[in-house]
Amino acid sequence: MSDTPRTDQREKLVYWIHDDMTPVCESSFVRKLERELNAAKELIKRLEVAAWKNYNNSHKTKEDK
Repeated sequence: MSDTPRTDQREKLVYWIHDDMTPVCESSFVRKLERELNAAKELIKRLEVAAWKNYNNSHKTKEDK
């Protein structure tokens, strides 16, 4: 289980798990960051696949093509 709370469990504020339960920021901002992070991770995966395909195609011998 994760040490951080799910952002959709609280509507107004997100709390880190500490004894003082100090509010950190609004959950809408954290959800936006999560969406952006997931989109960036997906883009990185696609770019890595494209880079490997390009690398493999550029290193084929004439007989392989």
